[in-house]
Amino acid sequence: MDLTQVTLIDGVFQPDEARELLTKLINHKIQYHQVDAFSKDIRNIEDSAHSTQRIKALEDALATLQQTVKEAEAHHKRIVIKSDIALTFE
Repeated sequence: MDLTQVTLIDGVFQPDEARELLTKLINHKIQYHQVDAFSKDIRNIEDSAHSTQRIKALEDALATLQQTVKEAEAHHKRIVIKSDIALTFE
């Protein structure tokens, strides 16, 4: 099996629904990386630079998404969200 694809999100949302969904999803990923970095720091087993970089990238993505949602609200538009997950072996 070389590639597996799963649809995570596929729908049209009101801006407040999109904000809630995406904020929760991204915050969960941020929390995952915070716990991972903390765990590695405590055990002194690995550098947590990757988690630190991902947290910053996710925070930037969240800010961008929040701005997009504000624009949708201002124009009385709904938001289409499509998100697939692709799994491969390394």
